[in-house]
Amino acid sequence: MNTKEMEVYELCEALGVTHIAKAHLDGNDLLLENFTSTDCFLESMGQSGYVGAQENHLEKSVEIFGELAAALFAVDYIAEHDDRHSGNFGFLRNANTGEYICMAPYYDFDWAWSSGVYPLPDNALINHGEHIFDLCGKAKAAANSFAHGAVIANRADELLRRLDAAKAGEKS
Repeated sequence: MNTKEMEVYELCEALGVTHIAKAHLDGNDLLLENFTSTDCFLESMGQSGYVGAQENHLEKSVEIFGELAAALFAVDYIAEHDDRHSGNFGFLRNANTGEYICMAPYYDFDWAWSSGVYPLPDNALINHGEHIFDLCGKAKAAANSFAHGAVIANRADELLRRLDAAKAGEKS
């Protein structure tokens, strides 16, 4: 199971996505480097109060984090990761002042290659389509290097079709 999750971290590296937690395998155990400290803590999107009960947490995340959120959701789509709930991504905050610093590095891909997927929110496709397009191209180019290469290539193609549909809808 952990090798499947590790493959997503390696895919991120192949895509040039650098906003990820540092991960490595130790035998069968996936280990993540701690990205918090005594001065900086993680607050999940669900804990933050930024997302109202009636709001879509993915759309709200794209509003707040922009391209960083759009890239995370594109990686989730390509890797068939269907567990990106508001409790497994969020903010880094200053522990001394409470100030929001930035989006936390990407982590928690343990449901990758599950054959399911959250659809990317429309605001990610419309506002960050060029970046998603680039990620899809890199994914297709790197697919043969991965155990789940056929899935990567197929999902990248699906996402490219969704981008085309979003562009067409934007023009009408």
